[in-house]
Amino acid sequence: MKPIPRHQRGIAPQSIIAVLFGDYWFGRPEPIPSAALVDMLDIFGISENGARAAIQRLAQRKFLVSHREGRRTAYAVHTSGKKNLAFLIQRLFQSHLPQDWDGTWTILTYGTSELPIGDARLIREELKELAFGRLNDSLWIKPGHHNNQIAKSLQNLPPDLAEGVTYFENATLSSSTPLSRLRQAFDAESFDLRCHEFTNFWNEQARAVLGASPSEDEALRLRTRVMSEWRALIRDNPKLPAEMMPSPAAIQTAAETCAQLYDTLGDLASLKVRTIIQEHDPSLANLVTYHTFKGAETLIHQVLEQ
Repeated sequence: MKPIPRHQRGIAPQSIIAVLFGDYWFGRPEPIPSAALVDMLDIFGISENGARAAIQRLAQRKFLVSHREGRRTAYAVHTSGKKNLAFLIQRLFQSHLPQDWDGTWTILTYGTSELPIGDARLIREELKELAFGRLNDSLWIKPGHHNNQIAKSLQNLPPDLAEGVTYFENATLSSSTPLSRLRQAFDAESFDLRCHEFTNFWNEQARAVLGASPSEDEALRLRTRVMSEWRALIRDNPKLPAEMMPSPAAIQTAAETCAQLYDTLGDLASLKVRTIIQEHDPSLANLVTYHTFKGAETLIHQVLEQ
């Protein structure tokens, strides 16, 4: 059965909260009153009970940190270092850009016949998380240099299992290897199809909403939806070099569509967030900000210079 496209599904309350913090409260240590978060989720049709349950789950996962002042509870996101914040910005707003490539590969292999199914699955999950492509049963590849990423990822595996993994940097593949086979290793055709579906749907939304005068509520809903779907899309981006992608690349076209809505609706959506926070804690209202694809590079420099 073909999976239902994300734009035809609702957004999970926990995902909405994560996007709201990232879009309007990025990098801020001040906690937001829980009642304000409940009011924001109400705009998305989430009941108070559903909203508070989602907040509690994020606190249990250590994504949110609770703060108590008398009878009032407020929540902030766990603080991150400058480099991590800069990485998050780059990943969100720039990971679709063409990747520099010197023509070399990182190649990784591990024994399969003697490995229990569960152990092999653990390794595969780590490699998929690192966006490696599967050339065959035991050979995984990724363009460029990824020694540090692999070393860090192997720490997530049991030591005896990690010792069975061998990898090589600065490797080359035969020039006779068909491009289609390389793209198949990364399931690139399926990813491009998802990008096209994203582009087609959100282009229609952009034409409808930007040709009218959306309310603050509608701007917040649409901006959060498109960013939620964008985050899911780039999570599976194989980040292939331009030499292995069509022109224009499907992910870049999707990024342009996302930016059109996300950047344009930023002012209206942030006004709604500011109004809600003002009702619960006026001292925090002026701290609400919003960011754009266009301003990503400037934001990275600001974060690193703080």
